[in-house]
Amino acid sequence: MASRAREELRLAGVVQGVGLRPWAARRARAHGLAGGIANAPGGVVVTLEGDPAALAAWLSDLVHDPPPGLRVDRLERRALPPAGEQAFRILPSAAGGPAAGWPPDIPVCQECLDEIYASRGRRAGYAFTHCASCGPRASVLRTLPWDRERTTLAPFSLCADCRHEYEDESDRRHHAEGIACPACGPALTARGADGSLLASDAAATRSQTSPLARALETIAAGGIVAVKGYGGYHLAVDATNEAAVARLRKRKGRPAKPLALLIHDLETARAIAVLSEADETLLAGDLRPVVVAPKRPEGCAALGIAPSVAPTTSDHGLLLPSAPLHHLLL
Repeated sequence: MASRAREELRLAGVVQGVGLRPWAARRARAHGLAGGIANAPGGVVVTLEGDPAALAAWLSDLVHDPPPGLRVDRLERRALPPAGEQAFRILPSAAGGPAAGWPPDIPVCQECLDEIYASRGRRAGYAFTHCASCGPRASVLRTLPWDRERTTLAPFSLCADCRHEYEDESDRRHHAEGIACPACGPALTARGADGSLLASDAAATRSQTSPLARALETIAAGGIVAVKGYGGYHLAVDATNEAAVARLRKRKGRPAKPLALLIHDLETARAIAVLSEADETLLAGDLRPVVVAPKRPEGCAALGIAPSVAPTTSDHGLLLPSAPLHHLLL
């Protein structure tokens, strides 16, 4: 009879809100391990039971192929006597005690983008699409531990389809606490400078013109749009329109300090600036920072970028989209 081991693992760091629980469950089942995982004060507690080689393989996966955004600052291991468990479960969170590390917002993943860009489907064109591996965390979290009832999405009750995805162990939205769709989640609205409703996707106030179309019309006409993204608002104008950039500078009281360019992909970034390998890794990585790099004058001219975007420097600040709304606008 094969030997059987059981271990308790306590992980501290940025370990909640990064998809660790569904990740741990999938990997445990793949390796034939039983046990459970729960958010706990100060981090996450995992119990694994099964073949010692399988336990080692699970730990290797944690090191070499972790979920996006995970940062383990401390890992404590404790051997326990086997309990004869036969299944792996995601257990209720334990509240109280010191908080774990605050989880970062995670850029929308390619699988979710594929759904957003699809011509049909429940989430086609839906700006609040994400799964257990991507989406807003810090932007929606009120307090830890990371569970839906402690986020700003708590008032949105799941529809039957989202509930099925959330509970399906084989689904990538299994235990995605911010899960949503047009039938049960938030909706886009566009409002004027005076707060008046201009367009809405909400069922109760749905308008003929979509908020997305209204925003694009405003930007194309040289206007300024405040775009809600992860963490706050961006003020957006057409970067090829000198008058629009000048208007933004006047409104902000920012006469010369460079403005960042939101661009669609790395290919466009390479046309605008001279990028190192490290620059490209940062641009497309999980943090999506503004990356400053030397301008390519010929590329900027070809794309029509207004000189007043960065008039006092030979560099441009570039960033790639992170939230679905940024992708939809671009």
